[in-house]
Amino acid sequence: MKKRGFITAAVLSIVFMIVSAGHSAYQNQNYTAHDLNNLAQIEIYSADGTELVNLVNDEETLYRYNQFVYDGSESENQTELERSVRELQEEYHIITYQYPVSRFPAQELEKNTTITLYKNSNIIKTVVSEECLNGLPLPQDALTFYDKISDEELEFYHSLSE
Repeated sequence: MKKRGFITAAVLSIVFMIVSAGHSAYQNQNYTAHDLNNLAQIEIYSADGTELVNLVNDEETLYRYNQFVYDGSESENQTELERSVRELQEEYHIITYQYPVSRFPAQELEKNTTITLYKNSNIIKTVVSEECLNGLPLPQDALTFYDKISDEELEFYHSLSE
């Protein structure tokens, strides 16, 4: 009986050490993956897409980014917005990456969305990556959305390029 109690105590001690080590490794994190909607990093590229302007992976900025995520509730006529951007000059491309749903075995980040900012305009174009749809076949136009955003949101997006 004493042997069984000793084994139980040893197993519980090992589990406690593992949990404590895991907790101490993550105690500096302010947000969980759920808080960040699995968002892992943001890359900001020049309009032509050749120059990486900035790479963002700090949790506070990722969390703030998620506060502006498009919810579709204030959508104007997509066709009208699409026509409007045809005459505009692209300024930046903001590409978001998320952790894969299954992290075991360790996998690369998955491209989530690409947001195009236009010079002197509050209209953005968002393209959802086919990669994050796990093989669900949808036409490209079903993955593209246009939205008129607030000055506050536009200012935040521009701050990502700094």
